[in-house]
Formats: sequence, C-alpha cells, structure tokens
Amino acid sequence: MRYVIVGAGILGLATARQLALSENAQADVIVLEKEPEIAAHQTSHNSGVVHAGIYYAPGSLKARLCRRGLGLLRDYCAAQGLPYDACGKVVVATAQHEVEPLRRLAERASANGVPGLRWLEAHELTEIEPNVQGTAG
Repeated sequence: MRYVIVGAGILGLATARQLALSENAQADVIVLEKEPEIAAHQTSHNSGVVHAGIYYAPGSLKARLCRRGLGLLRDYCAAQGLPYDACGKVVVATAQHEVEPLRRLAERASANGVPGLRWLEAHELTEIEPNVQGTAG
C-alpha cells in the first residue's frame, strides 16, 4: 500500500511513523512538506501541553483519545529513554462563584480516569505557586 502524508508536523510525522511500523511492512510512505524544515508551523508553536481529558464529556471520543495519547506518549518516552516531565496542571478558581464549576470539572476529570487529581485549598495553592490569587484549585 502507498501512502502520502501532507505536512511534516507532529501529526504528519507520527502518522507516517505509525504506518511505516504497522503490520503492513510493505507500506510505502512519503511525507510532503513545503517548508525547508520539519515542524515549521503549528507544531513549533505548540505549548507542549499533553491533554489528559479533563474538559471532555466522560467516555467521549475526545476524552478516550486524550487518555490513550497520554499513555502512548509516556510509554514511547520510557522506551526511547526520552525525558518526560509530568509536571501537572493547576486549574484555579479565582473567585468563590468559580469553585462549584471547578468541582464539576474535577468530577469530569475523575470520571475520565485522569491520574493525579487533587483538590487544593487556597493555602495549598500558594505553597505550589506563591503568586497565585485563588480560592481553590
């Protein structure tokens, strides 16, 4: 089978790699890129955040793909000896009226199997980041 991948960003290269390593070892994969270097557009502007699925409806395709992608990335980095910093994320309620929506977000994340969830009170937030102005996180 012959494949042409348009774009040598992270998605294009990951797709090409997966096709080339798939069960079909006869795959002929070509990657086309208009720029002189790979990852010249959106990929190079990425913040590096690995989405864990906290914002998506429990069991939704996006939530499942986020969880699967996170696991695949961690496994790949471990297998290749690449550093992976699971630094986490703090979502902060900056006012009392934001606390209940944040609790619902935490429940959604828990339902999606997001690892490492922890509710933080205001004093715990400042232990993590002294300059944060929040009531909970």
